[in-house]
Amino acid sequence: MAKRCDETLDSSSRRQDNESTGASGAIQSKISSVLDEGAKKSIINRLARLSGHLNSIKRMIEEDREVSALLVQLASVRSATLGVERALTIETLAARAKDVFPKDDASEWDWQDLVETVERCLK
Repeated sequence: MAKRCDETLDSSSRRQDNESTGASGAIQSKISSVLDEGAKKSIINRLARLSGHLNSIKRMIEEDREVSALLVQLASVRSATLGVERALTIETLAARAKDVFPKDDASEWDWQDLVETVERCLK
């Protein structure tokens, strides 16, 4: 039977300042432990665009605009939200996989292939 990711980590890894164990037993990571500065900035930019879309939707409702235009903006918000979720999932998976599998096993794993496979599944 395969071990869960959190079972394969030694107890000292679990106690790092940027991690805690949630009620489900899963390791809860802080953003700084899974995102480098570039990825963090990219997600913040995505969220800023999302915020702009939401403000636009609010104005459209206040201005009594066409429902079809409102639905287009709502679809954009949904798509942007999924994009943020996808980016964060990929970054978390990549960071966690490198923590879970020992470096001597790295030759058996093609990290980029793993990330690309997950990206395709999340689309």
